[in-house]
Amino acid sequence: MDVLSFALLFIFVNSIRSECVIDNRSKNTVWEQKLREDLTACDSRYQPPSTNETLVNISFTLKSFYFEHDEEIFTISSWVFLTWNDLRLTWNPDNYDGITEILLSSMKIWTPKLSHYSSSGEDEFDYIMTACRITAKGHITCIPRVVHQTVCSTKLTHWPFDTQNCTFEFGSKPGLDRAKFVLDGARGIKMLGAEYGPGWTIVDFSKSETNDSESIKFSFNFILQREGVGLAAIVIVPSLVLSFITVWSMTLNVDDQIRLGMLCFGLLGHFTFLQEINSDLPKHSADTPTVLLYLRSSIILTLLAIGITFLLMHLCKKSKPPSNFIVTINEKVFESYARYIIWPKWNTTGENQNDVAKILTAWIDFASIINFVFMLIIVVTYTVMYSIYIPKDPDF
Repeated sequence: MDVLSFALLFIFVNSIRSECVIDNRSKNTVWEQKLREDLTACDSRYQPPSTNETLVNISFTLKSFYFEHDEEIFTISSWVFLTWNDLRLTWNPDNYDGITEILLSSMKIWTPKLSHYSSSGEDEFDYIMTACRITAKGHITCIPRVVHQTVCSTKLTHWPFDTQNCTFEFGSKPGLDRAKFVLDGARGIKMLGAEYGPGWTIVDFSKSETNDSESIKFSFNFILQREGVGLAAIVIVPSLVLSFITVWSMTLNVDDQIRLGMLCFGLLGHFTFLQEINSDLPKHSADTPTVLLYLRSSIILTLLAIGITFLLMHLCKKSKPPSNFIVTINEKVFESYARYIIWPKWNTTGENQNDVAKILTAWIDFASIINFVFMLIIVVTYTVMYSIYIPKDPDF
């Protein structure tokens, strides 16, 4: 009897528990679930909202950007704000406990297809797992985060302060899903501080729109400038040092082997430095950086200085009396105010004024004039080359 009573009591308690299951869901959550079910019950929800064009407002907010290691592929990450109206997704808030808006996965509704034309194929935005906000009047807002890549047009003329021109083209085919995209805002894209990237800065950007019979397109063009101050320190400064070695060597006496040795050292430094630059120089542009033109011209001037050094060494050792032309030049220069600007002026050793010493003095004076003239030519040429070929930081 006790066992039977216990069994009956156990069955009674279980029956009471099954009827007293607590529903922890809030009332609002229940209504939201019902609204989602009603909105997704339509079989045609994946079709375009209208037989006519659906107007889709679109705008971009750039989050970040970077270049691949070869600085040819440009990648941007951005938020895309899409808004449009779909009358099939409307409801009366009074029928759903006053709910005026709801979040719904973009996988469960129709979304406009925007193609990216800049890459090798046409990439459509992927809205998988993107939550869209839908209002009771059928106004839909989707904000997917997307990543796109494009190949840039590089201009290396002013490397390491070079620029890149990168264009992204987007569009839709009118016959595909009957969506017409309209860019919001004056420029269609916002930066909000994202224009500063690793090693590069977006200095300007613009938009353009086209509408033809085959497609509706709009594009964004970015002008990027390299942050080249650090790179310039290891490219431009050594170039100027090599130039200084060439000019400074012209002030040394030709009788010393130091002058010829310094010029040969500078020439070797030019070629060694060119090999080092080759490892840092981008390889995807037909433009020649002006800093390379500067180094090429500097090599020519260094070779000229070496040739002049050999010529002057030969003149300073001549024992044959100079011609009247050379004597006349020496007199016109050293008997006028021009003698104050001839530098350096080499003198003969010793104080003997015999015929041999006078001949040697005449040749050395003539060599001093030639050395000064060519040194002046080299200095002026380097100054012009610096103003033309050495790239400057646009911020200064």
